[in-house]
Amino acid sequence: MSELAKLVDRQKSRRHSTLCPGKLVSGDEEVDCEVLNVSVGGVKIRTSQPIETNAHVRVRILRVGEFAGRVAWRNGTTMGVEFQDELTELARIVEDVLSIETERNERREDARASVLWSGKLRSAGQLTNCRIVNFSLKGVQLLAEKEIDCGLEVILWIERFGEFTTKLIWQDGESIGVQFNDPPKTIEHRFGDSLPPVR
Repeated sequence: MSELAKLVDRQKSRRHSTLCPGKLVSGDEEVDCEVLNVSVGGVKIRTSQPIETNAHVRVRILRVGEFAGRVAWRNGTTMGVEFQDELTELARIVEDVLSIETERNERREDARASVLWSGKLRSAGQLTNCRIVNFSLKGVQLLAEKEIDCGLEVILWIERFGEFTTKLIWQDGESIGVQFNDPPKTIEHRFGDSLPPVR
């Protein structure tokens, strides 16, 4: 049995936790989503708005690709999408997702929370809408609506919480990591009771 075949066999039911941003495409509609876990059988995702059970969709994961699936179950905006693509290709997708997640985890030295907040990003004279997908008291990971070239200073406006001055830590296309200029205690005070639980 080839190594890839062994990998497919091992991963048929094995799920891996992730925090990858992506898009869920259903018909002509495209919504933001976050991949919470992945296996060769499917993904568990959280979306910015619900999609009907049994809907045929496509899931697009940043830096990995797009694949077909069916919404197998739904609980509010959290849902399970069953893959309908060929298993060996899905095994490669899983490995790519895990590789990206490992890279991101190596950059994280602080506790993080998965979120889906709307915002705006201003840097180097450019302004775009964005979606904050990952939060800590030190900084956030966000997904810009369009690819922009960030300067070192990034002004981030988060709906409900206002404007924050941040600095660019890393950028990979539309996926961007920034660090708050204010200390963690100040950030904690600004978010107050709305502070998400971090892990």
